[in-house]
Amino acid sequence: MIRILLTGLFCSIAVAASAADLESVPSVAACWASPDSQILQLKRADLIKTLTDYRNDAVTASTSQSVVFSKSAAFDWAVAATVQCNVALGYLDGGHLDKTSAKKCDCFHGHLLALE
Repeated sequence: MIRILLTGLFCSIAVAASAADLESVPSVAACWASPDSQILQLKRADLIKTLTDYRNDAVTASTSQSVVFSKSAAFDWAVAATVQCNVALGYLDGGHLDKTSAKKCDCFHGHLLALE
């Protein structure tokens, strides 16, 4: 019985803490439903450079102590941007432009910059 009560208490605290962190941040779903990003207008070489720069920014942020221990959602955006930028770059290495991952990389990177 005590174990159940403690589990419920822990879950409610965790949910309340994460909800407070994300109140000022637009939903991650906004990046899935956003209109076409301007990043798709870039030529291939510029697109690769931009995606690489965005990924490097995100990796730097996700390993920065100020971001990791921040009360904002910057770490979440940094990790999401890192993943999506790597996916987009992987497709480009294979000769294919994955519009969805490129747009998500751009969107997540934009959110990250807004929180840093």
